[in-house]
Amino acid sequence: MAHPIAHWANPHGSFYPVLVQRVGTRSILFTFEQVDDPAVRQTLVIDEQSGIAKRLVGYDHGLIITSIEPLKQCHLEEQPTFEPITRPFPTDY
Repeated sequence: MAHPIAHWANPHGSFYPVLVQRVGTRSILFTFEQVDDPAVRQTLVIDEQSGIAKRLVGYDHGLIITSIEPLKQCHLEEQPTFEPITRPFPTDY
């Protein structure tokens, strides 16, 4: 059954927003529910001051932005490095 609200598709199906709430002092938490199974949810945290998505947690993945550098400070010849999340990550909302 299709939901009347717009869907966002990913490899695990389509999702639609079910909750938007403030968390901490400067962040907004979006919760998305899977169209075919409401028990499957994903979350997205956006920093209100910068407008940057800082945290995305999905069905089988998570992405947490821990630092941001201005583009002019980046060296294009260097490959970015990403550390796996191996413990609970402290929140900074």
